Amino acid sequence: VPARALMAAYRLPHDGTRECDAADLALTVLGGGESSRLHNRLVRRDQTAVAAGFGLLRLAGAPSLGWLDVKTSGGVEVPEIETAVDDELARFAAEGPTAEEMERAQAQLEREWLDRLGTVAGRADELCRYAVLFGDPQLALTAVTRVLDVTAEEVRAVAAARLRPDNRAVLVYEPVTADGDDASADEDETDEHEGADQ
Repeated sequence: VPARALMAAYRLPHDGTRECDAADLALTVLGGGESSRLHNRLVRRDQTAVAAGFGLLRLAGAPSLGWLDVKTSGGVEVPEIETAVDDELARFAAEGPTAEEMERAQAQLEREWLDRLGTVAGRADELCRYAVLFGDPQLALTAVTRVLDVTAEEVRAVAAARLRPDNRAVLVYEPVTADGDDASADEDETDEHEGADQ
């Protein structure tokens, strides 16, 4: 890989629950675009990352996943990024979202919902998803209402309960060193010669 990266998956509530909708809002405030908290902290303020995102992979019948993805800048080490992420998540769990952040996150999720319903194929996908997973295709048409009904305190509570270091799996990408590249090249040459001899 060309640069270091930190990825983490947080275990979140099952899809179809109010708590999952609250988690979606929390992740949108924390990592949903350039106005998010993690982007502002890591990319704009600290300049330790070139990209930072946090999104929800909704799963029914199993815990959903909150997927964190941070690409570091320059020679920044991953532990520095991880400390900053944990600091932001702890602050969010203590304070919760501001009224402005809630309004922006709800508008963003509403826009995404309208985009999905904006085409025939998108509407079909949404109706089928709710029919198959929840037995009621009509739920697709009221999904955004449920998100807009979630309170800031519910968002804070799910963050405090779920966005913790002991509730995640972490994957770190490290660039291969020049020595590692040479060793790989030597192995490739050896394999090619062995194949040719056979």
